[in-house]
Amino acid sequence: MKEKTILDTIVESGEFITLTRALGLANMAKILNGKGPFTLFAPTDEAFEALGEDLVEEILDDPEMLDEVLLYHIASDTYTSKTMWDHISELEDTVSITTAQGEPLMVRVDTGLGVEDIVITVNGATVEEEDIHCSNGIIHVVNTVLFPPSLYDHPCIGASKETREKEGPQRTSSATPKFEIYNDKTGRFRFRLKSSEGMVIAVGEGFATKQECLDAIERIKTNANSADIIDLT
Repeated sequence: MKEKTILDTIVESGEFITLTRALGLANMAKILNGKGPFTLFAPTDEAFEALGEDLVEEILDDPEMLDEVLLYHIASDTYTSKTMWDHISELEDTVSITTAQGEPLMVRVDTGLGVEDIVITVNGATVEEEDIHCSNGIIHVVNTVLFPPSLYDHPCIGASKETREKEGPQRTSSATPKFEIYNDKTGRFRFRLKSSEGMVIAVGEGFATKQECLDAIERIKTNANSADIIDLT
């Protein structure tokens, strides 16, 4: 029996109705029906529902933002759980994957006794089902809609419906995203970018010194220039 494409798989599963609608609105369905290979981190309908109906409709009604969000879930080439696991070293438990949108996803792989025991998170979102093989790539099912850091200053992304109604389009400093610097179990310095509501949307690699970590933050702050820096070390 011939393998289905990524698009055919998500359409036929019935678990990705909002994602399928979004791909159609953005005229991107043909990409995931193309030759590939691609890796799709596919948010379920429940992941979209968690954003709230108003926010989902705002994204769907904004063609530029919709393109950015969708392309951030797609990577060229095939990244299986084993591929990502193989890229993890003794000191690093994350791997950076460049998306079709251009900004990287930070994939963390926690291992038990072997590849069968791995737990994968993408920018803090849990991969609920990995390695759905298709004729033109692979799907990993995620429980959260992923947003690129360059969109995080957008008022409809960076705040909840209640916050937006209360504060308007300009958020106060208490509602800004935050870079948290911390030490991992090996003593290296890492950072994580958190939303104003505490969701981890990016995780940095390990650095030998705090200054190297701060320098890395400065390099990406152009895409999240309102974020505060919190030192937890």
